[in-house]
Amino acid sequence: MQIKIPYKLWLAPTCWVLCIGVGLGLAIEHDNRPAVTTNPPAELPTQSISQGPDSSLLVLFVHPHCPCSRASLSEFASIVQAARQPLAVQVVFVKPVGASAGWEKSPLWDVASKIPGVSVICDGDGQLASKFQVTTSGHAVLYDKSRQLIFSGGITASRGHYGSNSASDSLIALVNNESSTKKCSPVFGCLLINQPITPLEAPSP
Repeated sequence: MQIKIPYKLWLAPTCWVLCIGVGLGLAIEHDNRPAVTTNPPAELPTQSISQGPDSSLLVLFVHPHCPCSRASLSEFASIVQAARQPLAVQVVFVKPVGASAGWEKSPLWDVASKIPGVSVICDGDGQLASKFQVTTSGHAVLYDKSRQLIFSGGITASRGHYGSNSASDSLIALVNNESSTKKCSPVFGCLLINQPITPLEAPSP
């Protein structure tokens, strides 16, 4: 005897499975979709960041409240630790117009401050980000001793992804004056400027 199951009984679980599949697909697509980025200047901008007379300069731009930039900072710390050549290192936290005092001092600021040899600075109104033509959190740039750009891009494999990847491996090689075929990479992160300030981050009246 064949038992017929009312369509309403299988319609709900089928829709549920489809919704889960669509949701997972959108999440994966979001994690692997790089930001639209511009090209930093080929030569280190004047009156921007000092690199020292005999060292390369490595800079990471970060939005203080970008959740996926924690992974970028983790990878950045590994790159700095692997450096065997003179290297000036900066982490620049971009603070937008209208943010309250101390808005940039997020947990990510504390993480960056604990990386040995790294200077952490606040970029008020995104002036440095504008000079370097950087628009996305997690964007790293490396300038050699001659002030020439030799690497630009993200240092994670996808949004919020932890662990070694081709971009970070290439950057380590370049920091140590070794050859590398990869000089740029996609960036996964939040916008540095024009990012909405949440109510908790809004300036005091």
